[in-house]
Amino acid sequence: MKLHDIDDRVHVLDTQTDVWSVIREITGSGLQEDAFYVCDIGDIVRKHKIWTSYMPRVKPHYAVKCNDSLTVLEVLAALGTGFDCASKTEINKVLSLGIEPERIIFANPAKPASHIRHAFATGVDLMTFENA
Repeated sequence: MKLHDIDDRVHVLDTQTDVWSVIREITGSGLQEDAFYVCDIGDIVRKHKIWTSYMPRVKPHYAVKCNDSLTVLEVLAALGTGFDCASKTEINKVLSLGIEPERIIFANPAKPASHIRHAFATGVDLMTFENA
C-alpha cells in the first residue's frame, strides 16, 4: 500500500501489507493530523453472513451511533441491513445514501417532538418505545 492522498477513505491491502504497516504509513506520512481508525470491511461482511446464516428470519438493524462512517454505512446498506437511527441527523445521513425509509427504525428513548415529526415527514414510520 502506498499513501498518496490523505482524503482516500479506503485502502486495499495487498499480501505484503498488514494492519500495523498501514498504521505506520498513515502516521508517518505527515498528512494525518486527526484521529483515524482502521477497519476490516471484510470482517463486517463475514459477520453479516454469520448473522443471516444463524438467524435468517431476523433482519439486523445497525445502530448508526456506534460508527457513522460512510464506508461502514455503505457496506451495510449494500448487504441489505436495516438501520437504527437515534436522531434527525442520523436519519438524514442514512437517507442521503439512498436507503429507503422502510429500512430505518427511529430508536431513541428520548425523542424530541421535532425529531418525531421529521421521521414522519421523511417516511420513517417505525420507532421504538421505552415506556408509555
